[in-house]
Amino acid sequence: MVGMWQISMRKILLLGVAGAVVVVLMLYKLGGTGGNGERLEFPVTAEEALSIVESNATAEEFISEYLQNESRRITRISLNYDVSTGKYVWRVELVERECGCKVGSVEGLNMLTAEVDPVTGEILSLKTQVGVTEEEVARSRCMEGCHSQGSSTNIVLQEEVK
Repeated sequence: MVGMWQISMRKILLLGVAGAVVVVLMLYKLGGTGGNGERLEFPVTAEEALSIVESNATAEEFISEYLQNESRRITRISLNYDVSTGKYVWRVELVERECGCKVGSVEGLNMLTAEVDPVTGEILSLKTQVGVTEEEVARSRCMEGCHSQGSSTNIVLQEEVK
């Protein structure tokens, strides 16, 4: 009886490992592709989208005034698909924590968020925020993701954290 149980457990373990290998291979094959398997390639890359945003006059001014310490900055670039328009857009986010040196001060986040057309390189929107609390950011992200009613899909093709 014990011998049969060991054989069954080995079979289950082997099937589990084989299944995991298949899943990993499928995820590797699908990486960087759209929903129907085609490879998503745009004239404007994630790096170029970041460069376009950083060279915008409004963004340059905000960065020089509010995003002065790259060691505290997080740069995030993601490709979003808007279901209602059927178009993709690069979302570029630069986030940096304000200095919290004062006793009793609450550190906020300074944020620059932009959307760039991956075909034309046009900046579709640019938003700057100073002193945003982490709670506000979390609430906003939840509303965009969990409660967006399927209006857009976030496909993270490249995410860079500095």
